[in-house]
Amino acid sequence: METMDLFLVNESRYNFQETCSKLQEMVTSAGWRVITAHNLQETMRKNEYDVLPVIVFEVCRPNLAVQILGNNEIREVSVMMPCRLSVFEKENGNVFISRMSLNPMLSMFPKEASVVMSEANQEMEVILQPIFE
Repeated sequence: METMDLFLVNESRYNFQETCSKLQEMVTSAGWRVITAHNLQETMRKNEYDVLPVIVFEVCRPNLAVQILGNNEIREVSVMMPCRLSVFEKENGNVFISRMSLNPMLSMFPKEASVVMSEANQEMEVILQPIFE
């Protein structure tokens, strides 16, 4: 695992399309929802730029999200929602999944929010693990 201060990046054992499919399948089978997928390669192509494949998935676990969105005291944390996962390919053909590393930031959140965000973060790491192994 390559860890930068704010990001976790792991190499997928699958090609780009398989990684995207597996990610969506595993996320939904774990009770999460894929809200949308931003195909940034296609967006860049429409603007006459050529980049390697990048899809950013926005995912949500409604029963966790409501604990933040339904609490007026911690709703400011909604700027960190939904969870975002980026699948991208490098020039050598290797495929990676990138996401925010919440652990360094959790102490800055209100306690109730940090508990929920930590749970979501831990769940997502378990969901993604088979893609990396």
